[in-house]
Amino acid sequence: MKSEHPYDQRNFQRHRRDALVMERLSSSHHLVPIYGYCANTVLTKAVSHTLDDVIYAREHERVKKWSPHGGFKTKPALESWMGRDDEDGELLATRESEVGRIRLALGVFRGLVDLHEGDAVSRRNGTMEWLPVVHADLQSKQYLVDAGTGQIYLNDFNRCRFVTKKDPVDNGTSATDNHEIGNNNNG
Repeated sequence: MKSEHPYDQRNFQRHRRDALVMERLSSSHHLVPIYGYCANTVLTKAVSHTLDDVIYAREHERVKKWSPHGGFKTKPALESWMGRDDEDGELLATRESEVGRIRLALGVFRGLVDLHEGDAVSRRNGTMEWLPVVHADLQSKQYLVDAGTGQIYLNDFNRCRFVTKKDPVDNGTSATDNHEIGNNNNG
């Protein structure tokens, strides 16, 4: 929890939702792996770059920002931190090539599929009923990119909304009409 946020019921509930989604989808390879949770702390895999860093890498390389500890600095070039494919030498995640854009798009959509439909293991085995989750704060900064593997992980579920089932109504509605989005009154 960031220090600028008070420790109150609203923020406690946000962290609880964050941990609950990650725990329920811990077998997903497209959501940040959770290692532990306690009250307002969630311990996850350390992934240092966001999708935003990858998408805007070239723009960030050209912008100099002032730091009192080192003067004007620019962010390092994408090639200096992003791994390369062993077969073709292509960057593992980049918007600069067609293959790179496809990899990015697939990583984004795979995380959403798991969030909305449950993880693939549970879907295959039919071991649990999964009610969809709406992320509610989806943006490129919510995706983390592992520079060593190019793997993209969806993250930050503290504003998510859980979709609940409505009581079945026999009026000819489709199966998708039997869900509603909860309002999660605590923020």
